[in-house]
Amino acid sequence: TTLQMGLTQAELRGWQLAVCTVDLNDFKSFNDVWGHLIGDQVLAEFCRRLSNCLNVTDTLGRMDGHELALILMIRKGQTGPKQIVDRIREVLREPFRVQEQDVTMTASMGLALYPDDGADAEGLIKQAST
Repeated sequence: TTLQMGLTQAELRGWQLAVCTVDLNDFKSFNDVWGHLIGDQVLAEFCRRLSNCLNVTDTLGRMDGHELALILMIRKGQTGPKQIVDRIREVLREPFRVQEQDVTMTASMGLALYPDDGADAEGLIKQAST
């Protein structure tokens, strides 16, 4: 998997790796009100904004419906996971334009660091999701 390859790279290069989960709150209700097409557009825009927060070595993926996972490869001297989480919060503060209305979203986030919070992909995802 991508996460397992990231763990191997982190180990070989002496980098830190973080898994950050981002779950858009009440997204089912959003889809119920606005419809799945608008929901998909907002999710795509959110992912585009998130991608702009990441370094070239990082990965953004979709775990399920509205839960995303970021794999952050952190080299010494590079922006750390806390700063990236702060950037994600900033992204969420910017409203999404939906049918001529500004709509704001909130998210629940989790963070797990390798090797402190887990030694393998499954452990890191579990820790970040709690």
